[in-house]
Amino acid sequence: MSEPRVGLAADRDPHAHDGRAGVAPVRSIARTASSARASAVSSSAASSARLDAPAERMPAEARGLVGEPVIEGDWLDALARLRAAGEPAVIATLVHVRGHAPREAGAKMIVGRRGVWSTIGGGNLEATAIQRARELLRDRGAVPEELELGLSEHARADHGEQCCGGVVRILLEPVAAAPTVAIFGVGHVGLELARIVTRMPWRVHLVDAREGMFAPERLGEILTGAATVSLHSGPAPEQVVAGLPEGAHALILTHDHAEDFLLCDAVLRRDAELRAAAEEGGDVAGGEAPADTGACGGLGSMGVIGSAAKWARFRGRLASEGHADEEIARLRCPIGIQGIGGKEPVAVAVSVAAELLELVRR
Repeated sequence: MSEPRVGLAADRDPHAHDGRAGVAPVRSIARTASSARASAVSSSAASSARLDAPAERMPAEARGLVGEPVIEGDWLDALARLRAAGEPAVIATLVHVRGHAPREAGAKMIVGRRGVWSTIGGGNLEATAIQRARELLRDRGAVPEELELGLSEHARADHGEQCCGGVVRILLEPVAAAPTVAIFGVGHVGLELARIVTRMPWRVHLVDAREGMFAPERLGEILTGAATVSLHSGPAPEQVVAGLPEGAHALILTHDHAEDFLLCDAVLRRDAELRAAAEEGGDVAGGEAPADTGACGGLGSMGVIGSAAKWARFRGRLASEGHADEEIARLRCPIGIQGIGGKEPVAVAVSVAAELLELVRR
């Protein structure tokens, strides 16, 4: 059974930096409504249910003409829900309005990979903003940028004509999702690793069914760090694997080689499932994976602690379970930065954490 998440990250204001996403300086790009768009915009209505978003929909005139249903509700609440779910978002703000426009300067809209919350005016301007926001969501290195759109019958439009007569400037601010890390096994090495990674503002899942592993006196500062921590003490850790979102990092360090193998099989299947969904542009049952995952999809990384001999046995058994060689190659063993001496739990944990930080920021 998974205990309620603890930690401080979700209690913070996710929009605390003067309305900015806290990333690189704004890149200004002047555009007209004639700017061509190559990628299609899709959305899954299931996402709103997962994020506890309101079920109501805005009237047709408030919807983007790309067919995107706009969900009513406070944009700041929507952003907080997305952050808590480990989903990235783009904040779209009308920063300047000259002449007539559907909304006033300051109006905001949140664009997620599977939903849109609030509105900046509907029609072509909103559809164009949504489409560009989705492109930014697929670019992990995206920085804030501005769009300038004319609202007249003389301006070419990709998503229908708007003849309000004004000109608007829209600021698009990407808000990256907090990385998700799942540590299976909170023994000597797993505990030391948890002490390190929970100092980062990440979403951390700690999984161990053994009695006493999550005693408060054992966890200590793990529960008071910057991370949002979820504790999973149920007897079926593969259920945690089934809920891992696209881009999550899975580290397997249990006390039992048989359990290690079962988890290796489970993470490879989850990785393949997410990748298939990304290629098809569909959704995945049982987890938080988005419909629009870009070109990669899959888990961010997978690794299992162990020796070369252990991995040689695991590779053969995984192949016999039907995993292709290229799929098995995505699972790392041994884990950690090679060449760092010492077998003490803390030394191993430092090595694994350093490699993980590199993978998260890649």
